[in-house]
Amino acid sequence: MRWGLQFGEYVATKVATELIADARAMQRYYLARYGASSVFIPYGAHIDVSRDPTLLGEYGLEPGRYFFVVTRLEPENNTDLTIKAFERLATDHKLVIVGGAGYKSRFVKELMRTRDPRIRFLPPIYDRAILRELFCNAYAYVHGNEVGGTNPALLQAMGYGCAVLAVNVVFNAEVLRDTGILYEKSVDALREQLEYVTARPDLAAELRRRAVRRIREAYTWEGMTEEYERLFARVISGKELIGPSRTGGAVADSSQDGSTTCASR
Repeated sequence: MRWGLQFGEYVATKVATELIADARAMQRYYLARYGASSVFIPYGAHIDVSRDPTLLGEYGLEPGRYFFVVTRLEPENNTDLTIKAFERLATDHKLVIVGGAGYKSRFVKELMRTRDPRIRFLPPIYDRAILRELFCNAYAYVHGNEVGGTNPALLQAMGYGCAVLAVNVVFNAEVLRDTGILYEKSVDALREQLEYVTARPDLAAELRRRAVRRIREAYTWEGMTEEYERLFARVISGKELIGPSRTGGAVADSSQDGSTTCASR
């Protein structure tokens, strides 16, 4: 699998009319590994608020009383580390994990063996109304994904106003900046940060506001669409791209203000 992905990368850098990177760190990677410049166009996220927290009752959850994870249950997403850290956390909050794997996985079976009654596994949820309520009413969102550039689930959590704790890798640091908490990849490091944010609800509230502001400034679908339109127009015209999207330029953030967040916990 890894060889196939690397081969695909190599071919793309050699034959593509334009190479698109969803993260600045990916731009640097393509340039360093393949000598290929690229256009930076990140994903977007919707901004929304809680509308019907009673939907949580179906899962036995209360607003602001659980940590939340949405991820594929694969080793590189570190759900095992999240579970082990939470098991050592003295709290009556729950840990709710939404996700699955497309095959019978020994890794998933090991995750399910936890005996902590506070940990809840839910299958993938495709009902947008329910998923919105789960995000918006979480005390905090734990993001263990460490590969793959800008992660859509991370952006989604921020757009829904989650206080985010993310594993400290370059992709997550680039997205979050000062809007979340980065933790080193160890059980004790995550446990300490979970304790820290649990004891400081005022900090959690501030991180929620910052997350939404960050999405407004840098990760809107409207901004992504404009960048693609600009790229397509340049490719059609055959002109050189001038502006911040090329490797080495500044991030094309807007200057819109906004502190909309989810309903109070």
